[in-house]
Amino acid sequence: MNKRLKVLRNTQDLSCSSETLFDTSLNNLIKKSYREVWQRAFKKIQLERKIRRFTVLKKQNPFAVVDESLELINQNSELYYPQSEKLSKFIIHPHGNLYLFWTLLLSICLLYLATYGTYYIAFSDYNKDTVQMRIEITIDIVFILDIFINMSLAYYDKNNFLVIKKCRIFLKNFAGWAIIDLISAVPFGIIIAYGNYKKLPKIVFFRYVTKLIRLVNTIKKLRNFLLIRKVDYFVIKYNKTFHVLKTFIILSLFIHLVSCFFYISAKFDDFDIDTWVSRNHMNEAIPSERYLASVYWAITTLATIGYGDIVPFTVTEKIIAIVWMIVGVYVVSFSVGQFAIIYYSQNIRDSQINEMLLIVADYSNKTFIPSPIQKRLKLCVHNISMVNRTCKIEKILKDIPSDLRYEIATNIHNQAMLKIPFFTIKNKKLISTLAFMLDYVAISPQETLWTQNEFADGIFFIVEGQVKYVYNDLLFFMYSEGHYFGDVEIFMKQERKFSVYSCYTCKLFKITKDCLLMIKEDFTQFYKEIKTAVEKRCRNLIYNLAEMIVVNFYYSGRILQISHECIQEKASELYQNIFGKCEHNINEEALNAFHSQLEITQQALDSTINMLKVVKRIL
Repeated sequence: MNKRLKVLRNTQDLSCSSETLFDTSLNNLIKKSYREVWQRAFKKIQLERKIRRFTVLKKQNPFAVVDESLELINQNSELYYPQSEKLSKFIIHPHGNLYLFWTLLLSICLLYLATYGTYYIAFSDYNKDTVQMRIEITIDIVFILDIFINMSLAYYDKNNFLVIKKCRIFLKNFAGWAIIDLISAVPFGIIIAYGNYKKLPKIVFFRYVTKLIRLVNTIKKLRNFLLIRKVDYFVIKYNKTFHVLKTFIILSLFIHLVSCFFYISAKFDDFDIDTWVSRNHMNEAIPSERYLASVYWAITTLATIGYGDIVPFTVTEKIIAIVWMIVGVYVVSFSVGQFAIIYYSQNIRDSQINEMLLIVADYSNKTFIPSPIQKRLKLCVHNISMVNRTCKIEKILKDIPSDLRYEIATNIHNQAMLKIPFFTIKNKKLISTLAFMLDYVAISPQETLWTQNEFADGIFFIVEGQVKYVYNDLLFFMYSEGHYFGDVEIFMKQERKFSVYSCYTCKLFKITKDCLLMIKEDFTQFYKEIKTAVEKRCRNLIYNLAEMIVVNFYYSGRILQISHECIQEKASELYQNIFGKCEHNINEEALNAFHSQLEITQQALDSTINMLKVVKRIL
C-alpha cells in the first residue's frame, strides 16, 4: 500500500514537473517566435524605407545606374531629408561651393607638382629666392590647410544622413587616406627654405611622391559635384576624341614623371661615375638635352626596345627601372586596349556603312539611276547609317516617370509640340508617347514635298512655315503654322492627288504609317478623331479647288458669272475625277454608316431593357 502511494506521488510529481517544463518551454517558444516576428517586421520596415528612397531617387534621376544612384543619394539627400541641425560656422558641407573651390585649388596644385614641379626638382639647381620655391611653399601651406579642411568636412553615413558631429568626423578622417594625407602634408618646401642646410638631404628629391599619390583621389572627388558632371554630355558626344585624349594625357604624364625620377636617381647619387649621366658624358649638357635623354630612355623601356645606349647601373636607377617596367606593363596594356577598342568599333561601323553603299551602287547600276540622284541616295544611306548607330530614344525614355516624359516631350525642338493646337488639347499620355515617334523634317523654301500621283507615306504637322497645294499648276490652298495635311490620301488609301510645295523654310512633324498603326491600336479615340475629320477636310480642299477653277473660268470669259451652284457643280465633278466618287455618294455612304451604327445602338438598348426587366422580376 505504501509502495503504491509512493509510486502515485512520484507519478503526480513527474506529471507536475512535466507540465511545468512544458509550460516553460511553451512560453520560451512563444517569446522566441514573437521576437523573430518583431525582428522580421523591423527588417521589413528598414527595407521599405530604403525602397522609398530609391523610388524617389529614380523619379528624380531615372538614367542613373546603381553606382550613380548611390552617389546621387549622397548628393541630394539634404534635399529629400532636411537635417534638424544646422551646420555650424566651422563645419563645411561636402557639396557646397566652398569645398568645390577648395578641391579645384588642390587639383591645380597637384597638376603643377606633377608637371613643372617635378621637372624643376630634377633639372634645376636649388635656390631659395626663385619663384618656384615660393610656389612650393604656398602649395605646402595649402596641403597643411587641407588637413584642417578635412577635419571640418561633414559627410554622409551609410544610412544617408549628414554627419556634422566633430568627434565622428575626426574619427572618420583617420581611416582610408588619412595616413597618406598626413605624410603628404609634411612641408618639405618650408623646411628646406627656412632650414640652415649646408647640403640638402637626398630624400627631399622625392618629396613630391606622396603628394602625387593624392592626385587620383582628388580628381575623383570632383565627380561628386553636379557642376562638374555637366561635362558628361560632351564626353558622350565626343567619346572617341575623349578616350584618345585621356589615353594620350595619361601616357605622357607617366613618361614625364619617370623621366624626371630617372634623372633624379643620378642626382641622388651625386652624379657618381657609375650613374647614367656620367657614363654618357652629359654632366655639362643643358637641361633640355638631359630631359630629352631621360624621355628617350623612358620610351625605349616602355616600348621594350632597349637599345642599350642608356642603361641603369646604380641601385637607385635599377629600382626606378624595375618599377617603371612593372608599371609600364599596365600603361602599355591600357593604351593599346583603348586604341584597339576605338579602332575596332570604328572599323565595324565603317564596314557596315560600306556594305550598304555597295548595295546602293549595285542597285543604281542595274536600274540605270542617274549620277546626281545616285549621289543623293548614297548620302542619304550614309546619314541613316550614322543615325542608326545610336540608341533609340524609346528605349531610353521607356521607364522614366510620366511627368518627366511629358516635360521632355513638350520641350523637344524648342517646344514644337506646343505650337500645334491639335496637340495642346490632347492628354499627356498621348503627347508623351507620340512626341518621340514623330519624324522631325526641315524643308528649304520652294522645295517639293511631293508631287501628284506619288506614294502617300505620312501625315505632316506644320511647326513653322507655310505650304501650298497645287493642282495642274493652279495654286488653290495654303496651310500655315499649327495645321496638318496629307491625311486625306492616307485614310482613303490612295496616291497623292495634289502637289505640295513649301513657301518658306518649313519645320514639320511627320506621322509615318507605322506610327499611325500604333496610334490606331493604343489611342483609338485620337485615331477616330483624325479619320472622322478626313471627309470634311477633303471636301474643303475640293471646294477651294473648285472656287479657284471657277474664278479662272470667269476671268478667261468661259462663264459670265460666279455662282454657288456653279462652284458646287464643279466640286462634284472634281470629286468624281480625282477621288473616283461624287459628293452625293460620299454623303450617302456617311448616312448609311450612321444608320448602321444607329441600328446597333438600338439593339444594344433593347437587350439592356429586357435584362433589366428580368432582374426586376427576380427581385
